[in-house]
Amino acid sequence: MDNRLKQQLTQLQQYQPQSEEWQNTLSQIVELTLRSRPICRPFKGQPLFGVYLEIYQRVQAQLAENIADNINNYNSARMTPKQWVKSRQDNAFKIVLDNTQLQNLALEAQKHPPRSELRQYALGELWQAIQLSGRLYYPHQNSTSSKLDKFVYNEAISQTILYLCRHLNTYNPERSQFMTWMNHRLNWTLIDCKNKFINPNIQYLEPGVLDKVLPSEDSTPLSESIRQYIADDPENCFASQHIKNRPDANFRVIALARFAGKTWEELSSNLDIKVSTLSRFFCRGCDKFHDQLLSLL
Repeated sequence: MDNRLKQQLTQLQQYQPQSEEWQNTLSQIVELTLRSRPICRPFKGQPLFGVYLEIYQRVQAQLAENIADNINNYNSARMTPKQWVKSRQDNAFKIVLDNTQLQNLALEAQKHPPRSELRQYALGELWQAIQLSGRLYYPHQNSTSSKLDKFVYNEAISQTILYLCRHLNTYNPERSQFMTWMNHRLNWTLIDCKNKFINPNIQYLEPGVLDKVLPSEDSTPLSESIRQYIADDPENCFASQHIKNRPDANFRVIALARFAGKTWEELSSNLDIKVSTLSRFFCRGCDKFHDQLLSLL
């Protein structure tokens, strides 16, 4: 595909704009590019219909405009032909997938019975469209944002997708725009997830939490694998991470206590350390060891 695309893009640069050769080549590039489009794919080989056909036709026109407007900036030495046209395609979808089109996709999905094949197809198209649109709420991130923040956001996204699939029919277009409804749900889910993972007065690495986020097919539950790994501490990294001047209050001791069902108040009493100090230390430890623990998958 790259060689053919490269040839067509080069020809388009050489032809006189709006000439017959130029228009034919542009049409060929658009057609070739949209063969690998992420949404508006035919359902079981059937012709596109309704909102899917409308979005496809709008993206087709927008993509042609994007390519025509930017063809003189195309340089195969800086970017592969496939990468270049994909960036134009992504932009076209982002422009076309406005609030109205996303709402139309949601209403189309509502028409089909739950668990039906058409419902599954429509939900898949809807979620892909939401992501392509760039209209999904994303909290401000900077260089100091922790991996735990991103982990929590991904968990909120997972729960929001599940909610969308289960409760789409509760959406009422007369009350709000679809993306307002979606982002409102995502925002509240994100707050709930932050309370579970980040709030210093609430537990972080509870038994079973990661099983729900990242289910495993192993016979041993993931939480038990994590507990055993922390208990074994093969590199002595968990025990060596401790509160200042308190080697007895280390990550290993606190994590195992939490796995055993100890409350923060019980730990605070046993170690004579404030709950807020213990939980903040534990949060930092979860962040530090996040990748190491997930490598057990």
